[in-house]
This record gives sequence, C-alpha cells and structure tokens, in this order.
Amino acid sequence: MKKPSTTPQRAYRSVGQILAAAPRAACWLGIEATVDDALRAMVERDLGCLVIVDGGAICGMFSERDFLRSRLDDARPIAAVPIAEAMNRRVVTVDAGRSVADCLADIAGTPGRYLVVIEDGAPAGIVAGDELSRWVIHHHETVINDMELEKLVLFARGTYSC
Repeated sequence: MKKPSTTPQRAYRSVGQILAAAPRAACWLGIEATVDDALRAMVERDLGCLVIVDGGAICGMFSERDFLRSRLDDARPIAAVPIAEAMNRRVVTVDAGRSVADCLADIAGTPGRYLVVIEDGAPAGIVAGDELSRWVIHHHETVINDMELEKLVLFARGTYSC
C-alpha cells in the first residue's frame, strides 16, 4: 500500500511554470555591444531589460534605469558607449523550481527589479518583480474564489452553518 505524501503542496507556482505559461523571447546581448545596440534590441522586442553575456556566461544586466543612470554624467553619443560601462553587474539568478513567493522575497532584497531564471544550468528567461506580484494576486484571487464556491456548495447541501 502506498503511503500518503507528507510533503506539503506548494501554494504558489514555480517561476519556471510562469515562464512556461507565458513564453516570450528573452534577449541576451554580448559584452561587445554598445548602449545603442542594447536600446534598439529592447525596443524591437518590447523588453525592459537585457541579460549581458561574455563568452556564454552572464556578466550583467541592462535596463531602462541603467540607461538613465549611465547618461547623467556622460555626454558621449550612445553608439560610442560600451554596454559594459552602463550595465549593472549585480545579477540575481534563481532556479526555475523556486516559488513565486520566494522569488518576491529575493527581489525585495536587491536593488534591481529583475531576476534571471536558470533551468538546467542555463538562463531560461527573465521575470520582473511586478510580474511576480501579479501572479501572487492571481493566486490569492483563485484561493478566495475557490473558498466562496466551496461555501456555496456546502450551503446548498445544507452542511454549512454560519
């Protein structure tokens, strides 16, 4: 006879499940690129950030915010500014199996707004903090709706009392 599982079910989806449910092309750019290259790639793909790689290894991220910060004291044309000078070298990575709630906690403790999701040792995508928040809200709405439905079913059967 099979023993019942003693492992509690995960209340939230994993970040990998979120990426699978809403596939989108993440953009990776080489370290040799310029800020102009990065901005064009972001506009073409409607992205808020890019992962910067050097020889296949993640070495930074570049976001709209990084662009604004890089322009404060730099009068050079953006085509002349190497991405390495403007990118954020503090990249936070998470495993694809990590829960959305845990990822929200991870992102709250960092200066950035994005997490790079790693699956099978390779980058699988990028998630933003606001995207994770929307999934938590969706999860809670689903739980509340399920509770309301359960209450209606029990009330209809006459087994629910206030």
